Amino acid sequence: MDSRHRKIEQSVGARIRLRRTQLGYTQQQLAERLEITYQQVHKYERGANRISAARLFDLGDALEVDVNYFFEDIVNGQESSMPEHQRLGLDLAQNFSTISDSQCREALARLCRAMAKASDE
Repeated sequence: MDSRHRKIEQSVGARIRLRRTQLGYTQQQLAERLEITYQQVHKYERGANRISAARLFDLGDALEVDVNYFFEDIVNGQESSMPEHQRLGLDLAQNFSTISDSQCREALARLCRAMAKASDE
């Protein structure tokens, strides 16, 4: 696979991961919807495995987007649709909402505020 194709596979994989994360799905949950293994989803997201047209159509259906969604970054000439720090923030927010212990949630919120304040100084 040449470098141009590799970049396309990686960009499509990043879009899959972004949309999966936005919907709050784990790799396992997406895999179950597609009737494949979570390892295969992981490989798609990393761009390690090529995705057939039929599978891309299934991914769009499972992730509630049109197939064009996966190519928006390529068409727009962008490298990725979301910077790493924003993706991590989204991941943090989704996981934060699943913490049932209110004291743990508060402690984590205090920790984040303290770290943000320290990085500004």
